[in-house]
Amino acid sequence: MYLYVVPTGPKDSGFIGIDATVADEAIVRAYAKQYEDDGHPCLVIPGRPGVPKGSTIEAFQGFPAMIYRAIEARGHGFRLARHRSVVITGDGVAPPYRISIPSAAKPPVTLARVNRQLVAYPVIPPDPGFLPYRFGEAFLWSDDPRWSRIAGQRAPIPLFDYTEPA
Repeated sequence: MYLYVVPTGPKDSGFIGIDATVADEAIVRAYAKQYEDDGHPCLVIPGRPGVPKGSTIEAFQGFPAMIYRAIEARGHGFRLARHRSVVITGDGVAPPYRISIPSAAKPPVTLARVNRQLVAYPVIPPDPGFLPYRFGEAFLWSDDPRWSRIAGQRAPIPLFDYTEPA
């Protein structure tokens, strides 16, 4: 997982990206607390490596969506099983619709086309030694009237969040 310490103050820009597989999450949160103690409000946001340096909080924002799961999650395979909502991030979400910030409770997902079908994937890649994400019998949907503008369709979007050891 990759964690970003993102300043949220009106004059603050830039961020610090930290690979949480190398640095413990507690260390990242301690760094964020020290930054806040110096008078700079900030958030710790999960994401993927590669957000351009100098980006502001807007680069991490997205559109909130709910997860509808057909079955209860069993085993170790379901990455997002304990979550009820996510934040759709990435280039497909236009700036006026970036109204929510990802968190540990609302992890970021991104949209992609697979064989002309729109699907959602977690932004955070599978753990090393695990297979790529597959359909996990869950869908994303929102009752927000702007959903069809974000998704390009009124129907729910399949969520590819299932993975298992290779």
